[in-house]
Amino acid sequence: MLGGDLTVSSQVGKGSVFRVTIPIIEGQRKDVPERVIHRQISGLVKDQPEFRLLVVDDEQTNRMLLSSMLTMIGFNVREANDGRQAIAVWREWAPHLIFMDISMPVMDGKEATRRIKSMEAKQETVIIAVTASVLEQDREDILSAGVDDFLPKPFREQELFEMIQSALGVRYDYEEEEPASNIEAGEESDETVLTPESMASLDPDLLKQLRSATTAADMDLIDGLINQIEDQNPKLAKGLRDLADRFEYEKLENWII
Repeated sequence: MLGGDLTVSSQVGKGSVFRVTIPIIEGQRKDVPERVIHRQISGLVKDQPEFRLLVVDDEQTNRMLLSSMLTMIGFNVREANDGRQAIAVWREWAPHLIFMDISMPVMDGKEATRRIKSMEAKQETVIIAVTASVLEQDREDILSAGVDDFLPKPFREQELFEMIQSALGVRYDYEEEEPASNIEAGEESDETVLTPESMASLDPDLLKQLRSATTAADMDLIDGLINQIEDQNPKLAKGLRDLADRFEYEKLENWII
């Protein structure tokens, strides 16, 4: 896909050598776009209809992460661990939107989507495929099942909520930025504690592990790594933990990249 090449040479009893070549050129800092700072969503605007969202995934950790993010904002959320269970919940509960994992046992997301789309008559349900695959042929195959959109893994919080807003017309409330004078005496904000200098002071291997865990949204691993950071820099660890506890993975990622 990138115009590269993959080769292998092997000798019995000695081993194999795999080589990957990708044609790239060194980038320039001036070509890197400025990061867009998004306002933090605090909840749903009042006087809106109840929005019912169904999260379908055979991995409990994935379900818990997505469900927690949605519930904190104010959505009514239910879960299902495979396609067959998703259809049962859809019949009983009539969710407005389904986040459908594609690779699942019992019944995969594509088959569940086909059945729901073939049966929906009283209410149209938006189905968003949650998948780690970015291959064009996979996308076309999934689209043919009837999904309405894609949410790639790992996903960003802002991307998730913008997708819901586009699909359902949801209106959000946003947190207001507090002026510096509102910070209690002696209390340090994330911006005060988290600085390029403080992040650069971390062990490079630890920082690399934290970057990988944040990209994968692995909450247990993130927590364990922050515990290690706490031994070196308690204030920095608190700033990182505050972001992780609020599921602000995009902000956390901004600091560690």
